Amino acid sequence: MRTLRSWAVRLLSLFRRRQLEERLEEELGFHLEMQAGEHEAHGMSPEAARRAARAAVFSPRAAPPTPRRWRRCGTSRQREVPL
Repeated sequence: MRTLRSWAVRLLSLFRRRQLEERLEEELGFHLEMQAGEHEAHGMSPEAARRAARAAVFSPRAAPPTPRRWRRCGTSRQREVPL
């Protein structure tokens, strides 16, 4: 039963990938707009504010360290895979 459920989840994720990517793009766009708005409110030009927002949002220092995640590797055993 568990194997059937995991295969069903994998199959559904193939069809939902585009929807999830669109939601992620929308979320990132929102954060970019908010950050650019803050920069503009502090006196930056719109162009410079957008550039600074992109640098702040996509900076490697802005992202928390990537945690190790557990992923099923095709067998009943699980192993740790760094992403």
